[in-house]
Amino acid sequence: MNRIRGAHLILPRLRGTCLRRRRRGEVTSPFPPSVARRFAPLDTSPASGGGSGIARAAAALAIVACGFLASCAVYPVGQDADGLNLRRGANRVMMALQDWHRAKGTYPGTLNDLVPQYLPAIPEQPVLHYRPADGSLAFRYIPTWPQLRPVWCTSVGNTTNWVCAEHLLFS
Repeated sequence: MNRIRGAHLILPRLRGTCLRRRRRGEVTSPFPPSVARRFAPLDTSPASGGGSGIARAAAALAIVACGFLASCAVYPVGQDADGLNLRRGANRVMMALQDWHRAKGTYPGTLNDLVPQYLPAIPEQPVLHYRPADGSLAFRYIPTWPQLRPVWCTSVGNTTNWVCAEHLLFS
């Protein structure tokens, strides 16, 4: 027979408390009075004078709704997982541009000029828009759910600092 250690000491005491209260016509609880008082506001049974189960159902619904809202994490613009991965690829190209500029003093005419000496290949994603005048890069992408607005990211000059902003339409 499985027994919980110490249950033979606690259960008779609780049973005796319930019997004494039942004889006096009080609401019985298997817990000592100090514990039962803590949970009194949560007791909505008709015997305790509480309301119906509607309040409890409303509280449960509110907790579930908060859980759903918390699961819809929204990242700052450009800081979602897709945006960070695309920025890593763009940073590799930007560092190759910086190496070219240090070696030759100007920026290449096209990104393909960086291959194969400075880059093994131009990454397919993101599709980069290059400005040879200042060596800056830009790319566009659509984040995953729940953020579905297109994001445009532009390098700040010839650096790996990026400014990303949401736009309503690609143009």
